[in-house]
Formats: sequence, C-alpha cells, structure tokens
Amino acid sequence: MKSNELSSWELVELAGYAKTTYARKFNVVLFDFAIAYGIVDLSKYEFTVETVRISRAQ
Repeated sequence: MKSNELSSWELVELAGYAKTTYARKFNVVLFDFAIAYGIVDLSKYEFTVETVRISRAQ
C-alpha cells in the first residue's frame, strides 16, 4: 500500500476495516503511546467502579 498516494481512510477501507473500528484502534494506540511516554499521567485522576449485577435468564 502506498500511503503517500492514498488517504488514511482509503487505506483503512482497502485493509478491510470499518472506519469506526479503525478510529477505535487508532485512539487506543494513541492513548497507549501517551501513557508509555509519560504524556498522560493517570495518577492525577481518580476512578470509581460501580458493581453491576447480571442475572442469567433460566
């Protein structure tokens, strides 16, 4: 694939990904890069997790 002749979305379509799948994967990679290189510091943020109950229908 020649990226200098095609837009990133055209490359995505040629690779067989949907645009939303590509965008999601791209955002994950950018976030991982930012954490790995210290651009984003998660220690400044506070996270809470709520318990969710799921019942199986029988």
